Amino acid sequence: MADLRLTHLTYASATKPLATVDFDPSLTVVYGASDTGKSFVAESIEYMLGGSKLDLVSEAEGYSQILLGLELDDGTPLTLLRVPESNTIHVHWADLRELVTRPSDFDVTAKHTARSKNSLSQFLLGHLRWDDLRIRTNDAGGTRELRLSDLVHLSVVPENRMVDKRSPVLHSSSANGKTAAASVMRLLLTGESDAEATAGMNAGQRRVNKGQVSLLDRIILDLQNKLTTFENVQELRDRHRRLQTTIDGYSRAVETITQQHLNSVAERMSVTEELAGVEARLAESATSCPDSPCWKSSTAPTSTVSSWSPRPATSWDSSRSAPASSAAPNPNTSTPTTANARRLSYISLWRPRWPRPSPSSMTFGRPCATCAVSSKNSGAAGRS
Repeated sequence: MADLRLTHLTYASATKPLATVDFDPSLTVVYGASDTGKSFVAESIEYMLGGSKLDLVSEAEGYSQILLGLELDDGTPLTLLRVPESNTIHVHWADLRELVTRPSDFDVTAKHTARSKNSLSQFLLGHLRWDDLRIRTNDAGGTRELRLSDLVHLSVVPENRMVDKRSPVLHSSSANGKTAAASVMRLLLTGESDAEATAGMNAGQRRVNKGQVSLLDRIILDLQNKLTTFENVQELRDRHRRLQTTIDGYSRAVETITQQHLNSVAERMSVTEELAGVEARLAESATSCPDSPCWKSSTAPTSTVSSWSPRPATSWDSSRSAPASSAAPNPNTSTPTTANARRLSYISLWRPRWPRPSPSSMTFGRPCATCAVSSKNSGAAGRS
């Protein structure tokens, strides 16, 4: 595998002296008392290799440029220049250790994302010929491309990560983070990347799938127990024949009830039409003689029959005579005649369902010529 070596870390400014740390090709030890900047050196290297944030110490205030010297595997020098709190890294194909005033050879972005096309990670990994390496991200076999941050995390380990209970190899304690960190470590030790594979089920999906398989097994066992029988083929055929006979009997009963229901509906419709015809004839009889005393009322219009009904014929004796409690019929009085009473008896059989007036509201007088003729004809028909 190709190598990438650090040569120097330099803070440059036009108003302050240079602050440089040179790295030996074999080994460099940075030591000193507490709060002297040892951890700040590691954080500065991580920031120059694509870090997102750097907390400057008081001694670093006033410096306008941070220079990180690199050397590729073939010995080509490379200098990365970054202004504090900037996301752009200026790349120079030279070993620069002082304040840089010349323009850069090209620029890249410090932060790398899946959509990045010109990031520092793509630039350096491309020159190291590591841009086609992949690492695993989960137990299901999912993979992604190797990033520069995966290598920086293992190459630059500050003091706080050294004393942390969690392994310095891990980015986080999540399952996916552990899988990716282990894959990167295996890559550095063996030089072999994980082959891209079709993502399968993760641990949670496998647990769910296992539960579903167990449920299906129980359902299959229950169905097998229900289907288990000690009857032979002939006994099963006999049972099937009995069941079919029972079903046919119920089907015939349902057909009979359905036909009876249809007949009842048709009969009801016929009766309803006949009743409507009778009511229409009653209304026509009432409107053909609107001045008849038989239909007059002191409280309702004489031309409206539907607001009351005539007094039933049971108010008079059935012997076609005058009422039992009254004297002989007088043509000049309002007492109904025998023929008129019979007419009222006929009408009361088909009395409509509308509200009838009280007897005190009904007034009967001498029948009109039409009613008299009708009564006479009815009497003659009765005697014949």
